[in-house]
Amino acid sequence: MKKISIGKQVKVGPNCSIGACVIGDRVQIGRAVIIEDGCSIGADTTIKSGCILGRDSSIGENVVLEQGVIVCERAKISDKKKVKAGSVVRK
Repeated sequence: MKKISIGKQVKVGPNCSIGACVIGDRVQIGRAVIIEDGCSIGADTTIKSGCILGRDSSIGENVVLEQGVIVCERAKISDKKKVKAGSVVRK
């Protein structure tokens, strides 16, 4: 069985799908977000509604993903980045 690890003070909006992943402290996840297996999300990150995080993707600390961002499989976003609404992150 795969496990999920959710940090302290994490807020998750309605209609989200969260696979086996690691979510850091104080992360905010908007409505209808999909987080696939193997993802890691750093502390103090905000993921706005409608985002999709592909399998094995990695999001650093203090990151903001605006509405509808797609993070492709195995893509990485380093700390303290802001990704504009509707963007597709491939690397």
